[in-house]
Amino acid sequence: MWASIADGAIITSAFAQLKYLALERVTVSECSLQAIIDGCPAIECLQLGTKDQVQLKELVVKNICPLPREAAMPKLKEQMQYCMDHPQELSRLSKVKAQVSEVKGIMIKNIDDTIQRRVQIDDLATSAELLHEQANDFRQEGTRIRRKMWFENMKVKLIVLGIVAALILIIVLSICVGHKCN
Repeated sequence: MWASIADGAIITSAFAQLKYLALERVTVSECSLQAIIDGCPAIECLQLGTKDQVQLKELVVKNICPLPREAAMPKLKEQMQYCMDHPQELSRLSKVKAQVSEVKGIMIKNIDDTIQRRVQIDDLATSAELLHEQANDFRQEGTRIRRKMWFENMKVKLIVLGIVAALILIIVLSICVGHKCN
């Protein structure tokens, strides 16, 4: 269904904060276009879709806002005419916007993956430090136990040697006392 905005249509103050307006399948006269711009002082972007071309024609109003409203109309009309005369430019722009959005999505995913990898690397580094500390503790404890066992072993050997020496002494003394060894 097509609509037409009549000449002299007044945009009420309810749209004073409007920044973006898209009108599809409409015919807008220059006078009505001026009324839209005057009624929406904060407007930054206006998209119009005409009867002849379903594709939207985007007019960036914020680029011409510094001009007085009377001076803005010819510039706006010129931009609108350019958009209608060069629809391929808009389709190229749409393709570039889509590519930029796709690249942006890929970059966000890559950044998220990088952050996730960084967290995993930090966890691995913490685990490696903990394992290193445990290995040092294990080595020190092993050395302490080895020394303790060596002393225990030496103590047993000395006791056995003492017992053997005592037995030999007892045997020698008992033989000598019975035979009167000089």
